[in-house]
Amino acid sequence: MDSTLSLLSVNQESLVSLINSTYTFVNINDNATMLVSWYLDVHVIDSLGQNVSFANVTAYVEYTLIQSKLTDTGGLARLTLQSELVNATGHYPAANYFINASYLAYQSTTEISVSSNLHLDFILEGLVVPEFPANLILHLFIVAVLLAAILYRKRQKQKENSPIG
Repeated sequence: MDSTLSLLSVNQESLVSLINSTYTFVNINDNATMLVSWYLDVHVIDSLGQNVSFANVTAYVEYTLIQSKLTDTGGLARLTLQSELVNATGHYPAANYFINASYLAYQSTTEISVSSNLHLDFILEGLVVPEFPANLILHLFIVAVLLAAILYRKRQKQKENSPIG
């Protein structure tokens, strides 16, 4: 992973997987197989250019789901996609991938061929991410209720300790 190789020899029943790695010469013998994969970095934004957290990014070959990830708070997701299979009889490139980014009812799709690391930007037209994400609003509500309960309890104790009573 993440390497530069000048000579690679794979023998017998071995399976070697290269991710984000280059090679100058490869020697594949017998029933050995080498899989070559690259990173696809996807950035998902809304109509205003704001990052979309928790967008679903999927990669399909034909109608088969290959990989799926959710974007982080920066709107980023990294997929690892196979670009070719190499064995003793030759190099076999992977089919094109359909990459889809979706959030709620908004989505965008494109078709790519992978032969190196790639970066894709998806704009989900019509989507505007709320200023405060729903999970942040929930946390703020919980904190507000907790503070209100603490203040209420404090006032009750003050009344109990008051000489007027």
